[in-house]
Amino acid sequence: MSDYVTQVHPAPDVINHGDAVHYKPENSITDAGLGYEGSAPDALDDRFNFDSMELVGAHAHGEISVVENSSSDSVDDATWTQVTRFNTNGLSRTMTPDHTEDHIVVSEAGIYHIMISCAFSGDASVDWSFKVFCDNGTIAKDNVHTNRKLGGGGDIGSMSLNGLVQLTAGNTVELWMKHSAGVSKALVIEDCTMTLIRIG
Repeated sequence: MSDYVTQVHPAPDVINHGDAVHYKPENSITDAGLGYEGSAPDALDDRFNFDSMELVGAHAHGEISVVENSSSDSVDDATWTQVTRFNTNGLSRTMTPDHTEDHIVVSEAGIYHIMISCAFSGDASVDWSFKVFCDNGTIAKDNVHTNRKLGGGGDIGSMSLNGLVQLTAGNTVELWMKHSAGVSKALVIEDCTMTLIRIG
């Protein structure tokens, strides 16, 4: 075993992490082309938990949802209105789902994948827009947006939104809706799930 290690990593140093033993190659992480400055053990210690061998900080996520809601909302004409029917916090890691405020609070700056699926019903022949906003409707994320027109009365429409957004620590992420029918219209958010996953 020692001969093999010597061939692959000349004169390796031994790094002890708990009960595990790891070998450090002589070249640095930067030399290996991975973009981290410093020696291999320092760079790896900053990024990895060797005891569990998982990437520290990766896959931060959060989710809120509502299932089988029957309560209707009256939405004014041409006015972005927050969806406020979420009633369940889902799984989370390093962010805070808060269905009581109908948003997810981000705790780390980064790039996030937002995924939303929704089933809704309401007044017939109304064209609805849905969009993600941050910080109580003050920051629009225009790339996470969709439209869906309901047909006859009683129809249940489905819609989905997906997109990548840059977020900062403390941002809240919300789902908002709007129509331009000229008068107030009723909408029932029957089922909806909003999920955030940090990818960068």
